[in-house]
Amino acid sequence: MKRIYLAITKKNENGGKCAYTESFTTNENLLAVMERIPKEAIDVTVCEKWRAEELVRTWNDQYKAQGVLEWF
Repeated sequence: MKRIYLAITKKNENGGKCAYTESFTTNENLLAVMERIPKEAIDVTVCEKWRAEELVRTWNDQYKAQGVLEWF
């Protein structure tokens, strides 16, 4: 059973952003997986685990540099 990883960026009503990873297996219902992603998500990228983690770190570093990193 293969795992698929998502790198997700979420934005809140104050303009703060944070990125995180979410994973699911190939036997999970895709609709159920998509329902777990918040409507506030502004970017969702499908990639391998190492790439998802690297992308999330990069995004959060950029949000921190811009002063908009905010954990939810």
